[in-house]
Amino acid sequence: MYVYTKPGLISNVSSFISCMRIFGGNNREWYVGLTNDPKHSFLSIHNVDIQEIGWILSERTPLHQLNFLKNYLTQIGCQNNPELDMSDPDQIYLYKINDNTKEEKF
Repeated sequence: MYVYTKPGLISNVSSFISCMRIFGGNNREWYVGLTNDPKHSFLSIHNVDIQEIGWILSERTPLHQLNFLKNYLTQIGCQNNPELDMSDPDQIYLYKINDNTKEEKF
């Protein structure tokens, strides 16, 4: 199951938090990242089974909004590895971490 959110600073914060609560788990069980290629980020970098686990993806959003949202989500406990964020990002994503996902640089 997934959610695709529309841009907007405050609406994205509340949308992401609401979705995290619906999908369950505490904040440390979620990973947040920035991308310009969600398919590559989910499948090649993080090994996310997009059919099985909860994930959230924004529409294309200005970089300052992406950075604000990522910083907020990491401050409340979501995991992030800045080395895995793509250059020139235009979307933010979250997924629920499980035994198959990869959050570290390989």
